[in-house]
Amino acid sequence: MSVSPFQNGTDRTAESWLNIADLMSGLMLVFMGISIFFMMNVQKQVGAEYQEIRSNIYDELEDEFSNKLPIWGAQINSEKLSIQFIDNQCATKESQYKNYAQRVFFKQTSAELTEHGKQTLEDFFPAYMEVISSSKYKEHILEIRIEGHTSSEWSDDATEDEGYFENLRLSQERARAVTQYIWEIKKSKKRLRVLQKNWDWLKGRMTANGLSSSQPILYPDGTENASCSRRVEFRLVTGSEVQLEENLVQN
Repeated sequence: MSVSPFQNGTDRTAESWLNIADLMSGLMLVFMGISIFFMMNVQKQVGAEYQEIRSNIYDELEDEFSNKLPIWGAQINSEKLSIQFIDNQCATKESQYKNYAQRVFFKQTSAELTEHGKQTLEDFFPAYMEVISSSKYKEHILEIRIEGHTSSEWSDDATEDEGYFENLRLSQERARAVTQYIWEIKKSKKRLRVLQKNWDWLKGRMTANGLSSSQPILYPDGTENASCSRRVEFRLVTGSEVQLEENLVQN
């Protein structure tokens, strides 16, 4: 039985197309491998930059404030890159430390800054700005979060949810009160040139965040330390941190 030359031509054409398809599939796999390698390299570089910037900022804040943190009743959180105005002894349930009542920004259920809070902000924030607005870090900082935190306590006749939302309102008012007082410092203290010079930059990045009782301070036994949960934090968010998070989401 003879085979048509057209049939042979068709078979050869089909075979050629299969070879081309295999070649394209192989090239696609190569390009995918290159892309994955490139993305992993970028993530590695971003991660290294992120860690270096955070580490350098933390070191400078530590050098700047190490002597004053105990006076203010504050501590630096390296993981969050935040300064927490909360007594260093807050983690111990048995601590009966002196003058804690004088070392808080707000009295219970109040959004009015105490004299300690005002004096601390006047001492702290200009020096804080000197560090974070320096040319080394300025372009990397996307957000300066002023966070208000409360305990979970509220009136006995309120439900848990009602107490949460009342504390949400209170924590937001406290964060706003701190932000407002920073403006008062800038407005009234002519010697604080760092605030005046960087005010527009600061306004574009400073946010007031009320977090209610969502991030309480706990004793080692897991119960809430209500007094120490009521605090103010200054937290930095860097551009490399945001980029790293976006890369992780995309992957």
